[in-house]
Amino acid sequence: IDRWAFLGTSIESIEIPASVTVINEAFGGCSSLKEIKVKKGNKVYDSRKGCNAIIESATGTLLQGCENTTVPDGVKVISSSAFYRSKIKKIKLPSSLEAIERGAFMCCKELEKLVIPGSVRRIHYEILMDSGVEELVVENGVENIPQSAFYGCQKLRYVSLPESLKEFGRYGAVFVDCPELVRVDVDKDNEYYYSNGQVLVDKRTKTIIDGWGTEICNAADFPKELLPTRIGNNAFRKQSLLRCVILPATIESVGDGAFSGCKSLRQLNCHAVVPPVLGKDVFKLDEVNGIVLTPLQEQLNLLV
Repeated sequence: IDRWAFLGTSIESIEIPASVTVINEAFGGCSSLKEIKVKKGNKVYDSRKGCNAIIESATGTLLQGCENTTVPDGVKVISSSAFYRSKIKKIKLPSSLEAIERGAFMCCKELEKLVIPGSVRRIHYEILMDSGVEELVVENGVENIPQSAFYGCQKLRYVSLPESLKEFGRYGAVFVDCPELVRVDVDKDNEYYYSNGQVLVDKRTKTIIDGWGTEICNAADFPKELLPTRIGNNAFRKQSLLRCVILPATIESVGDGAFSGCKSLRQLNCHAVVPPVLGKDVFKLDEVNGIVLTPLQEQLNLLV
């Protein structure tokens, strides 16, 4: 069955015959899909335990889900766009899961919470983009979350990160364009990262790698030994509801594009004796507008 053969159609039920040996993203965007069956005897695919999904038997990869999918034990991978535009409301991922591929839950508007099990070793980009997920829990065992993993989570409000986390975006900017985000907590025993709820700091470099907020973000509320000295590249990018950021006296530099796309930002309170060194396009607005806000002193109420 060729790629996009049924893309965006209103079908509610599909049955894959035993003769089918190739399915290539054929049912993407079928938001009305409620029932999926693979006929017994198919040597390549299955829908084990009445799971309402297409699973590649040899690899344990879930290729296509729907509104009523339950992910069975033994599934190792949620494929790219597997639930794209699905009306699924809740889902439990098994402890056998090892990877979630790009856009797996993209545009799942009715999905409100996702728990990523500790068995997952690979998370791709934009897995929840434009979804309805408000709460995200990453369980202990997950070690790496890449840049832009949660890009474009328009409804995301609360996130919990585990003790095991070792790498959070090689260059930060994991929560780009998450305007409703109000709090991210990191397990207190995490060796590498610390969060005061409003910004995430890499302990090794004392760099703010991600910040957020719907009104005010206080980046100065840290234990003395953890006060950041740098704001990383794109750290607050596209936090479009953020109006005020409070920075500690220890800040020495601000990375490229750190506040780009923050169209509501009006005040940046910096307590540093010496103003921090600014990178490129620190306050550049969305590229659609083609507007660059520089220098800082002319566009914002900067209190040094």
